[in-house]
Amino acid sequence: MKRTLVYLGLGALLAMLLSQAAVQYLVYQGINDLRKELKDELDVDFSWVSADFNGVLTLHQFEVTPFSLKRTFEAEELKLYFDDYLALVTELPNLSLHNWQALKRIQTLNGQTELRGVGVDEWLAETTHPVTEEFFALHACSRSKADDAESFYRALGIPRLAMDVDLAFNVERLSRQVSLSLGVDMVERGRLDIYATLSEGALASALVQADWRALELQSLQVAYVENGYFRRISNYCTQDTAWTREAFALAAAQQWQMKLLEQGVRASDQFAALYANFLGLGGKLRIAIQSDRAIQLRNWEWFLDKELVSLLGIQFRLNEADIQGVSLSLIRDGLYPPPPEKPQEVVPVSALPHEKGFRQIDPESAQFLPQQRLKVKTRDGRLIEGMVQRISKEHVVLQQQVKGGQVSYSIKLADIVELWRWQ
Repeated sequence: MKRTLVYLGLGALLAMLLSQAAVQYLVYQGINDLRKELKDELDVDFSWVSADFNGVLTLHQFEVTPFSLKRTFEAEELKLYFDDYLALVTELPNLSLHNWQALKRIQTLNGQTELRGVGVDEWLAETTHPVTEEFFALHACSRSKADDAESFYRALGIPRLAMDVDLAFNVERLSRQVSLSLGVDMVERGRLDIYATLSEGALASALVQADWRALELQSLQVAYVENGYFRRISNYCTQDTAWTREAFALAAAQQWQMKLLEQGVRASDQFAALYANFLGLGGKLRIAIQSDRAIQLRNWEWFLDKELVSLLGIQFRLNEADIQGVSLSLIRDGLYPPPPEKPQEVVPVSALPHEKGFRQIDPESAQFLPQQRLKVKTRDGRLIEGMVQRISKEHVVLQQQVKGGQVSYSIKLADIVELWRWQ
């Protein structure tokens, strides 16, 4: 009996070791496949991999470099959660951008990135419309224009950008919807939480196409807690001025509202007041969208020339107080102004098409050329037509065709009172 138990124990240990080895092989193989599939989008690397019997796969010293953001994100650990160890072993070989539903959660530990690189606001401006950058831009700051992003963060006392991500999702098979929660802890820069209900098919398309605009939203809630970040910004932006934090926030809100309007986004005065209060007081801002219809982000034009707050059922809450009267509109002609009209080309009279004929010219400024067809009127009333045969300082000789041949007329230039040229 004891020997049987020993054999069973050894067999279980051997199976565990073999499964661990298989897991490591599958992870390395999967990462290589991912690199090939997304070779133009990003690069992924890690030092080693481990798995526990709770169904958690951990990539240690994980790094990912999205080429569009021009920066590398590092984490001590990237954890992938499955239902249990059996699900991990059986579903891992099939895990891909096309087949991700076995995953329940993705989490990073001690994530960070360098200060240099493309910011999220810049990336959104490149992938959607330049006006999106204005939503997150820093206004009324006396120093922001002179300092780049790296100098700005260092002046705020932020040597590196901390960023721990916790992404969890649950697939509802009957409705084919995905409930998603995303938490991003940025430490000194606050915390962002997003809760959304998405179409499963649209989410799969967005992952495969690497295009977030393919998403379809059923509901969305965004909450941001600034954790004192706005106080740092206020201190930084007002140190060369006599402004208080409140005065800075009001000036920033006014400039924000004006800049948006210049690019085709009309934010109401209540929206600007919300901006000023959040920047001046700090705390937590929550924005919730509960629309009667699925919001297809790719159908950008559907949002144009409409009041979006009432249309999408958007609700605002600042520090546990509901904010009323906020409105936001996207103006088509402001976002997509028509191309400037091409100035009409002025065509000189000489270049305009016209029927040939005699056209009167000034005798005193006329230049006579050989074989030029002219018609002249002399002082004595004669009207002579012919081709210029010879020219001298005082005379012009016109040759005229007649039935019997040709006849030449020598005309004094001083006797010409009117002159026409064939053209």
